[in-house]
Amino acid sequence: MAVNKHDLLRLTLVDGLPTRVDGKSVVYKQVILRETTVADEIKANALAEKLVMYQGKPVLAVNEDTYTLAMTMLSCERFVCAPYDDIDQTVMSLDLFGKLSRPDLAMIEERVSLVELSAQVRHGLLSEQEFAQLFNGTTSDKPPTKQPEGQAAAVAEADGSTGPDLEQLTDRTAERA
Repeated sequence: MAVNKHDLLRLTLVDGLPTRVDGKSVVYKQVILRETTVADEIKANALAEKLVMYQGKPVLAVNEDTYTLAMTMLSCERFVCAPYDDIDQTVMSLDLFGKLSRPDLAMIEERVSLVELSAQVRHGLLSEQEFAQLFNGTTSDKPPTKQPEGQAAAVAEADGSTGPDLEQLTDRTAERA
């Protein structure tokens, strides 16, 4: 399955991003996406930080929803509406981005996920077959297998089991009484 990167990064919105240009109402309906970097994650974290009081002391807290919204915004390289100037990263803010409709935001979030998955394919972290399955909403016929982690992995290797039996997890406090 060949996906054109140019097509993947360009998205037409339904409602668009409403704004004012030279006193006129303008709706930007095209968004050009981009892959994000670690620097974008740092920016998103800074955008989501908020000073709160905790046990009488001021501390910085990060709102997860705001962080996610900021990462989505930073995935947008620019909004396009000919013949007007593009709205690019230099002028984009959470307030401006917040003018998007919920369906348009959902479309952008879905496409950002695809962009991230395609980057994983390019870097060899995900096979093209796995990407196609995720893209098409299909899954493998094989049932998922348990993947032991940490010390459980060594135990599973030693005795060939995949974890404790259900009986081992049963609460036996009633028997002790």
